[in-house]
Amino acid sequence: MGLLLVLLEWLALAFAVAWLFLRHAPFALLVAVSPLPGVFFASWLIDRSDPSQYTFGFCCSLLMAGALMRRDLFAGGDWRTVAWAAAGAAITAIGLYRPPAHNFAVEDLLRWRPVVLLLFSALSAAGFVTAGRRFLSFGEDFIARANRTAETRARTLEVAAQIATPRWALALCGIAMVMAALAWFDISPRAAFRPGFVLAVVAAFVLARDWRAAVAAAASVALLWLFRADAALPFLILPLLLLAGASRGREERGPQAWQRTLEEEGAGLLFAALGGTALLALAAPDATWLAAMEAFIASLIFYPAITVALWSIFPPYRSIEELYRG
Repeated sequence: MGLLLVLLEWLALAFAVAWLFLRHAPFALLVAVSPLPGVFFASWLIDRSDPSQYTFGFCCSLLMAGALMRRDLFAGGDWRTVAWAAAGAAITAIGLYRPPAHNFAVEDLLRWRPVVLLLFSALSAAGFVTAGRRFLSFGEDFIARANRTAETRARTLEVAAQIATPRWALALCGIAMVMAALAWFDISPRAAFRPGFVLAVVAAFVLARDWRAAVAAAASVALLWLFRADAALPFLILPLLLLAGASRGREERGPQAWQRTLEEEGAGLLFAALGGTALLALAAPDATWLAAMEAFIASLIFYPAITVALWSIFPPYRSIEELYRG
């Protein structure tokens, strides 16, 4: 009975966040329950569960719902970018455990349990949101309401996206360097190097096809490690890879591309960050929710800022024809 009450509390909170984002009650309920089949199946399969599993699935389902809605209503949004980001973030969960110090044994396969948990949660979230959305109706009242909400959020995000301008990006890089220096001289022990760190950087490069995005990903992961929040690595990688993939698909390049990407993806990522942090605070009232909050801050603020700063310091070579074309 106690477990059922906890589950209902999670669903109620997830539904509230999803409704505030989507403003469509049946769609919000679908987003809240979509990760559950994957959570239950993975828990039965490997006899383990984790509060972060449902939270990660909820973030994936919320971002997938936002991408599908923008595609249908505003001819924008790409659900494939969300899918690739979720898969990449789940795989980097191998970094939650240290690599074995002895010869490989069958027991070492259990180190992949976090990956299995997050992958099933993400697959369930994406699959049920995509399939269930076809059975929902979106009337004219909802479309008008969605347009008004999108206009209001766009004005707010235009201001927030200024972190992707060179001036603010360089300032935020300075703040990140100060924070990293203070954390470096802290004497508290840190976790050892983990494979998920390398996987995160490689995934960012593959999606963005830009060495600046890969270096910025490495810096963001390093910040998370310095602040001993690397247990929340998947919650850093999910928005990080989503931003990397979305920026690559734009016609603009450099700071303009990252600014437009933040304007378009910012609402969904902010609601996912708020909802994910609140769910972890409710489910695991220890340092887990604080680590997740630090992960979201590193990915939504410092990652685009560092990338844009690198674009400003190391602009790509452009020929005279490109500079004066058109």
